[in-house]
Amino acid sequence: MTRVGLLLVAGLAACIAAPTRGHPLYASAAPLRADQVAVLAGYVARVDGRDVRGLGTVEVLPGCHVVETPERWSAAGRPAMGALVATTGPLTFVLHMAGGRRFDVRVDADLPTGPRGGAAIYAQESGQDGAPLRRVGFIREGEEGQIDACASPGGMNNYPHGE
Repeated sequence: MTRVGLLLVAGLAACIAAPTRGHPLYASAAPLRADQVAVLAGYVARVDGRDVRGLGTVEVLPGCHVVETPERWSAAGRPAMGALVATTGPLTFVLHMAGGRRFDVRVDADLPTGPRGGAAIYAQESGQDGAPLRRVGFIREGEEGQIDACASPGGMNNYPHGE
């Protein structure tokens, strides 16, 4: 193999082995360290009013963030189930996010025994080591004041979103 071929193979191996970071939703000339941001992934449509569908995993500054889900969830290819679809409507989470933590908005669907089944929808917070720390539920009717408190000055990071 030529020297150029070896360099290309080495470069490709480095790309495959390099850990990927989330899409930054903060303005900074350079990416912040992993302990300076919180990671958000999963069943997410909007963060602080910004549409993040199609971005995959995102990174946000520590603080309070309002996270909204899409209206429909689906999963295909589960063994013995075929496909599952759930119409959840948009659900809202108020997440107090710390640097170095990961938040996954999850849908745990029950195996339906008929045309209808159930699903648990929650945000799972994990530490830097991946160990689960706590589950956070979505805002229920009558709890909308949490959204206002999070969005108020001092309640949430009022930062310009990186594009």
